[in-house]
Amino acid sequence: MKLESLLTKDNLAARFAEQDARVDTRFAHMEAKMDSNHRVFLWTQAIVVAAVLIPYFERLMAL
Repeated sequence: MKLESLLTKDNLAARFAEQDARVDTRFAHMEAKMDSNHRVFLWTQAIVVAAVLIPYFERLMAL
């Protein structure tokens, strides 16, 4: 009897909807964290490139 009540279409639809909501929330959180990490990577890369290229261009202009 209890198994039949768990396997109704309404109950399964409700459980799948809850699971979809949890998965969507988790992916949104992971995506936000990845965007933040990507932003930090881009700024770090820009600083390193500037630190390498600016002195190189200064030497080229002095020639």
